[in-house]
Amino acid sequence: MSSDGGGSTRYPAAFCGLVGLKATRGRVPQPLIRNEYGSRVSIEGVVSRTVRDTAAVWEYLTRVPNGGSFIHMGPPRVSYLDAIRREPGQLRVGLTTGRWGRVPDPDPEVAARVREMAKVLESLGHLIDEVDDGAMCDWSALWSAFTAIWVGATLRFGMIGEEKGLGEQDLERLLNPMTWRHYLKAKQFTVAEVFRMMNDNNTVTRQFGMVMNRYDVLLAPTCAVRVPPANGPYSLLAEEELDVWINRLVDAARYTINVASVAP
Repeated sequence: MSSDGGGSTRYPAAFCGLVGLKATRGRVPQPLIRNEYGSRVSIEGVVSRTVRDTAAVWEYLTRVPNGGSFIHMGPPRVSYLDAIRREPGQLRVGLTTGRWGRVPDPDPEVAARVREMAKVLESLGHLIDEVDDGAMCDWSALWSAFTAIWVGATLRFGMIGEEKGLGEQDLERLLNPMTWRHYLKAKQFTVAEVFRMMNDNNTVTRQFGMVMNRYDVLLAPTCAVRVPPANGPYSLLAEEELDVWINRLVDAARYTINVASVAP
């Protein structure tokens, strides 16, 4: 089992030659302590060895009982296991290897491999269309909202600490320094900032929805950089300022961080 907010299912799958799928928000029920509005980024799922295994799991996970999902989308239109046995027909593929509102370009080798895949898909008869990523959505709203959600999630450590009778000195001792910095930043959020994050999420959701009206598939890198070393610059063990660390993380994970979670 796995969960995926910014790529936690898709990255290990991509780095290890496995299969990882993040479902549309509302397709799979949240755990009992969450719902899709309060936790609008993270989706439960799996990392598997084959597409068939993933399809079999989704066949089970998407059977949501009444009351089991805050914004349940209803049952899938077709069986996942039946769908993978059928030819997909000609697909409209949106190709994007752009900056997605970030400053650095993706690694050239990463972008080149994605474009090689586009040529393979085109040779199979699918329609490839280069996407103007600058017009996809309000990127500043997306990154601002995601950062607020990412950092704000650490407030739960304070809630858990209170339930267990722990004070902030205990939390500082128990959390690693970078997670502690997340927690301190989250405590600074105002009510106005939380409402702005919710509004930005609504805006970006609709904008990405318009993009996906034009395409059946959006073809993009999983990661904007080549596979990093374990416990390297994206690790929570890094000793540096929070803003520097988060910006590096978002630059690398730009293609899997989608606060709207609208991909079919």
